[in-house]
Amino acid sequence: MNLFNRVLVILLAVLGLAGGVASIAAMLMAPEEVLAYFEAWITYFRADYLWQLAWTGVAFGGILSLVSLALLILEFGPRRSRLVQLTQVGGGQGYLTVESVSQRVRQEVEALPEIKSARPRVTSRGREVDVYLELRTDLGAAISAKTEEVCQVVRQTVEQGLGIKLRRLDVEVQHEAPSRAA
Repeated sequence: MNLFNRVLVILLAVLGLAGGVASIAAMLMAPEEVLAYFEAWITYFRADYLWQLAWTGVAFGGILSLVSLALLILEFGPRRSRLVQLTQVGGGQGYLTVESVSQRVRQEVEALPEIKSARPRVTSRGREVDVYLELRTDLGAAISAKTEEVCQVVRQTVEQGLGIKLRRLDVEVQHEAPSRAA
């Protein structure tokens, strides 16, 4: 389905770009012929409005072309890598998926006391990763000490356990009230 969506977006963007360029060219080169062709639909417009309508067509074609070109650039632009190159591999190259790094970080952090849940988002930067971590802690947890402990665990897990360089680590902490038994 993803391939179908990409092909459809590319096809529509190419058609939109061609239509926008054709609209601009037609309105700049032969505005009277274009108006004659559409005369059945634009009986309200006459010679007084010819150039206003021509510039409206140019503006429409320009906007359509820019939007289509932006879609094409975004579609063919650089994609974020879903793999991270391992640094501690001898005799070859090793790669690990971003999802694997995220699962491992979640597992290690949620094993700590006073942590109710952890939700990491890992972004690959080639041989390095950025980790953004959302934590939910018990209401009585000491935030600064717990954040420091979590940062040490994440750094140790990523750099020593997985063999990946940690470029950036951001931790967002939220307190969660204890659940009441009904």
